[in-house]
Amino acid sequence: MSEHKPSRPLIVGMDPGTTLGYAFLDMDGRLLETGSAKQFPIHLLIRKAMDAGTPLFVGTDKRNVPSAVQEFAAKTGARIMAPAEDLKVQEKKIWTKEHRLRNDHERDALAAALFACNEQLPLRKKIEKYARDHDKERLKDALQLKVLTQGINIRDAAMLLENPPINEKPKIPIMPQMPLTVENPTNLQVRLLRLKKENRLLRKQNLKLKQRSAKEEHKHRKETKKLQKENVKERNETALRFKENRIRYFDRALREKNHEVETIRQEKRQLLSFFGKLKDHYLLKKLSHLGQEEWEQKNAILNIQEGDMLLVDDPNRFSESIVEKIKGKVDIIVHRLPVSPKLKEQWPFLFIPAHYLRIEENGYVAIVPRKDVDRERKSRDALQKMVEDYRKERLA
Repeated sequence: MSEHKPSRPLIVGMDPGTTLGYAFLDMDGRLLETGSAKQFPIHLLIRKAMDAGTPLFVGTDKRNVPSAVQEFAAKTGARIMAPAEDLKVQEKKIWTKEHRLRNDHERDALAAALFACNEQLPLRKKIEKYARDHDKERLKDALQLKVLTQGINIRDAAMLLENPPINEKPKIPIMPQMPLTVENPTNLQVRLLRLKKENRLLRKQNLKLKQRSAKEEHKHRKETKKLQKENVKERNETALRFKENRIRYFDRALREKNHEVETIRQEKRQLLSFFGKLKDHYLLKKLSHLGQEEWEQKNAILNIQEGDMLLVDDPNRFSESIVEKIKGKVDIIVHRLPVSPKLKEQWPFLFIPAHYLRIEENGYVAIVPRKDVDRERKSRDALQKMVEDYRKERLA
């Protein structure tokens, strides 16, 4: 299998306004690009950032996050890094004095990116040390992406990236064409472990959002009273609109996180249910098709091995190299769309239409009763024998 090379992790700094300034840093804090322009639309900045790498963080020099920064984060998935108080001009000048910048907008954007970079420095140093100590420097960028975006620990992130066999046991002698290997429950356990850790992270994020929302609401009430005493109507209305928007933003984020938590809970319950049924069910590993891109995306998690059974939506979409990889490993392919008769004749697989079986599934795997598969296997073996006998009679 060809190794998938992840995009370079990126830290973005923004100074939005009539003239928008931006700066791109790598995870070591090295300046990759800076620029500024009047009436610079956000979608063009997003395109430039995506061309440069994968934005993990977007920094601002303002305590109150500008709407353009929020829009950039929402559309790229980057985490917003904002200071507790607005960064001072003198402070920004000191941070950026070693760089040649064209104007104050580029200076402020670079200062925002450097602030975001410094906030993540302790964790990034741990990742770099782990990669150096364990001879995994080739995985440093991918480790940073997985640890910083998913919140899992460094060791588990490296394990999932390299996908080594875990708790490997000798195979139990089984009949030919048996589609389940003893590694399959272990692979499910690895995914279940990751889901549990992601669940814990989402709970922590929810708690922080609740606390932040409560602080904002308290601050909103306090400032409202102050503005009412000052009897400054226009300023009062502007501040109220701003605070209400902030509260709605955090409430919406909280609802989205709750939805993610519930989705992970459902997936975890389903995986546990699958564990309990493996005694009298076969495990299917799911692919949309047999093309190169789908293989590279899914096999890092599925780890398709000898004796596995596949559930493929459309086997007619395929790469010759991928078909060669699974020959000799996979015996049975369950398919949703009809398979070309030419492929059935050329390929050494037993094809079973999915609607003949009682299938339970989630995002990556499915299970099917053993007796359903055994019935279809015997039926097709009998049909094949009849065809061969008929051919022999004709030849005779």
